[in-house]
Amino acid sequence: KMKNKPDYKTMDAEVYAENYLRDYSYERHLTDGRHECCKRFLKNKRPKNVLEVGCGPSLIIEQMGEEFSFIKNWHLVEASNAYLSSVQEKFTDITPFGSRFSASHGYFEEIVQKIECASFDAVLLSGLLHETTNPRLMLEAAKSVLKENGWLYVLVPNSMSFHRLL
Repeated sequence: KMKNKPDYKTMDAEVYAENYLRDYSYERHLTDGRHECCKRFLKNKRPKNVLEVGCGPSLIIEQMGEEFSFIKNWHLVEASNAYLSSVQEKFTDITPFGSRFSASHGYFEEIVQKIECASFDAVLLSGLLHETTNPRLMLEAAKSVLKENGWLYVLVPNSMSFHRLL
C-alpha cells in the first residue's frame, strides 16, 4: 500500500504521473482532444472564474489566447508534485493569464475545504472522474465550489460504450 495514497485512489499521484508519461506519445492525442472540447465549452459558456482539476503534463490554459480574455481567474488543483512544479515554472509566463492563474497541491476531494465555496462559474473534470474509485466524492467536491447556476464540465472516456450502457 502506498503511504500517500488515500483509500479511494487506485494509485499514488506520483506513481500515476510517472506511468502516464511513460505512454504519453499516444495519450498526448487524447489530451489534445479533451483540451479542444474544454475550449469549446469555455467559449460557449464564457465563465469568469474557472477551476480545473488535474492538469497532467500539459495545460489547457497554455493553448488559449486573447479570445479567452473573459476568464478572470483560473485555479488549478493538481495532486502530483511533478506536474504541479512543472506548471508553477510556466504559469507566470502564460499570456494573457499570468497573474490570474493560481494552483493548489493535493487531491481535490481532500483540499476542497481550503477553496472558497460557491466561488467558481465552471469546474473542469477532464479525463479524471474515471480515475477515482469514489466519483461521488469528487462530484460533491465540485458541486461545493460551484456558484449557483455554475457549470460542471466532465469528460470521461467511453461514456457511451455498449459495456457502460449495459
